[in-house]
Amino acid sequence: MLGDGHISRGDISKYPNINARLQFTFSVQNLPYLRYLKFVVYASICTLTEPTPWPNPELTGKKVTQYSFSSKQLPMFTELHKVWYKIFDGKFVKVLPSNIEELLKPIGLE
Repeated sequence: MLGDGHISRGDISKYPNINARLQFTFSVQNLPYLRYLKFVVYASICTLTEPTPWPNPELTGKKVTQYSFSSKQLPMFTELHKVWYKIFDGKFVKVLPSNIEELLKPIGLE
């Protein structure tokens, strides 16, 4: 959560019980690493579909500049979302938890 990832949660005013999902977006140059994350590191929580290009060249005719993927929507990500996100002006904003030293272990910083 300190880097390129974020946790996405739908509109909780409309869907209060919807679970959150983990999302990553990387530049096109980092597609091999993004694929490694999706299909190896997070394989148990992701689908087998290829990462999503942006902008979509089939719809826009523009060159792809980045790729993204999301995990499945799971309760564990909803719990993490509650720790890492606060609502400001009606939107979720990622904030560093006040107890970050309790949440991270040295291996998580490598």
